Amino acid sequence: MLAQVCVEHSVRIDTDDPAVAVVELNRLILESVLAKATDQIRAATAELDLALERVQVRAGALLAKELRGAIQRASPLGAPAQQKEEAKPKRSMLWTTTVAGAAFLLGILVGVLLNW
Repeated sequence: MLAQVCVEHSVRIDTDDPAVAVVELNRLILESVLAKATDQIRAATAELDLALERVQVRAGALLAKELRGAIQRASPLGAPAQQKEEAKPKRSMLWTTTVAGAAFLLGILVGVLLNW
């Protein structure tokens, strides 16, 4: 490194020169800071991965619940379940389809982000 600086700038620098010590000290500090920043980025990435996995599990559970409800309402075998739900206010089929579609798309997005 010292020889490269001498050739590029046409100057002579001894290894005992204080400028060499300053440059070496700066390099060591920069390496230390970069190592810490890398560790922090890795830790943040791991936390983000865990959070995304939890979101994906919740989105999958919500999608499964909504699909089960939609299947029960649509199938003739789901008639008893439908009678229980008649006491509650009915959700429109559009709302159910929208929620299921949004959950499905969210699951795909989270999956893509986890594999990115």
